[in-house]
Amino acid sequence: MRFICSGALITESMVLTAAHCLTDSEGNLNTNSLTATFDINSFNGIGYYVHANWQGDKTTASLFAGADIAIVELDRAVNSSINRYKISTSLSAYFDRAGYGKHGTGDTGATAYDGKLRLGQNVYELLYDTYLLGYDFDNGTATNNTINLLGYMSDTGLPGAKETLAASGDSGGPTFDVDGNIIGVSSFVAQYGVGDIDATLNSSYGEVGYDTIAYSYSDWLGAIAGASIFVSVPEASVNFALLAIGIGIYLTGKKSNP
Repeated sequence: MRFICSGALITESMVLTAAHCLTDSEGNLNTNSLTATFDINSFNGIGYYVHANWQGDKTTASLFAGADIAIVELDRAVNSSINRYKISTSLSAYFDRAGYGKHGTGDTGATAYDGKLRLGQNVYELLYDTYLLGYDFDNGTATNNTINLLGYMSDTGLPGAKETLAASGDSGGPTFDVDGNIIGVSSFVAQYGVGDIDATLNSSYGEVGYDTIAYSYSDWLGAIAGASIFVSVPEASVNFALLAIGIGIYLTGKKSNP
């Protein structure tokens, strides 16, 4: 079974990504081979590190248990011309997203792959426990402002057409603060029975995305990749609603059939 994910280079030979890219639904490592592509250069995965607390993506509860974070070790060092990214020690509400996932529009949802890197923006408005940040895909209307419909403070979206939501293939891709430091790792998208423009889970307007806060797993990440992957950023005054419910890299690989 072939899979496509995204990621970010954090050392000369280590890629930060999502645990569910490398595991089965129970959270067990299930990757037989992996190729990481940077522009025209490809590298093979030789080591796969999945956080021990990852429970798989089999249920909503297991997704909200967090730890959807992993590191892929490559077979050789990546050329120094390819950017390495630091992980921020603090949070930011506004973020840029990078990923190689499906493309489409907010009205239609994500519809097709073309292998191209895309960038977009959004605003984190929800904090779940200490390890997940949430955001919704707005179109400027109250009807599809799902976080507000759930009873939390939320605006109706960023001006212009840059607001985005993760789609299939964006998993593991990074989100960045204004200085280009990693805040989060794309984990999953959810719908809540309100706000979704087409009532289908397909990365359309009204759906809510969740990203793993990378620095929440700093001890584990540092033990594998070293303390130099972090950058100390002064803590900004950022307010998130507390959720009260239970540049990237193109990664391709093969998993065992379920």
